Amino acid sequence: MATSIFSGLARDTSLSRRFARTPDRAAQNGQVLFHSTFENGFDGWRDHYNYKTPYPPIGLTSYPVMSGGHALQLSTVDGPITTTGGFTSGATFKNLARYYDTGLVSFSGYFAHGSGRGANAWDQWGLSLDTQKWDSSSRAFYKVWCQDRTSTTTPAWYLRGATATDNIVIPFSSTSTSGENENKFNFDYVRLTVDFSANGGLGGYYELQVNKDVFDLRTIFAGTPAEPPQTGGATENDRNYSSFGGGMNPGLFINPNARLQSNYPAILVADELMMTVQD
Repeated sequence: MATSIFSGLARDTSLSRRFARTPDRAAQNGQVLFHSTFENGFDGWRDHYNYKTPYPPIGLTSYPVMSGGHALQLSTVDGPITTTGGFTSGATFKNLARYYDTGLVSFSGYFAHGSGRGANAWDQWGLSLDTQKWDSSSRAFYKVWCQDRTSTTTPAWYLRGATATDNIVIPFSSTSTSGENENKFNFDYVRLTVDFSANGGLGGYYELQVNKDVFDLRTIFAGTPAEPPQTGGATENDRNYSSFGGGMNPGLFINPNARLQSNYPAILVADELMMTVQD
């Protein structure tokens, strides 16, 4: 999407600051729920199934890594893209219980993307958080992603609004992510923070940090509050599930570029993944 859709809008200076939180590997004020370095295996991160259809399996890689000897790797399917026959995207989740029902929750890590075709082989990659209250009264889906664009090689960042089709571009985010010069797999630091106390307890987006840039997700447009996250049924009875109560599941994903006649594998490497609360 072209940035011209923001022409005429006053820039909200809270969207981008001159400073950013140092991407350290410890909570400054809160508690660490997990810190995955993948030195001893998958650390609870698992393959993802959607409607009983498997995504490509996840793996561990020794190159490239951000630190240590191993990192988590997701990839897309190598082959023609079709509308049937399963998923061509890569995805993984870590299944946790909901630690707090109020306050801030942050999910962060270092991410490198690349492929045999450079940036053209992937369409989007990003972070998500699927969470539901303990009493199953509400379920929320948070999602932010880096989106490739047809008009330029510079990607932009988006967030999922109140519905599955409500994709909101984050202003001034087009220069926040590193490129793939000679497929060097440059690592980007990304940190998503959500607020379970927002929107009357339904939750809401709070902040996104991409490398040096920090974006206030509470006011995406100048003077206009951001929409709450996408919500789902409390019990999802249409899938024959009795309850998702108390779940808090961070996830990662990478999608192939459907504009290509054939799909070249795209890869997302994740390392030093961390979740903190009240931080």
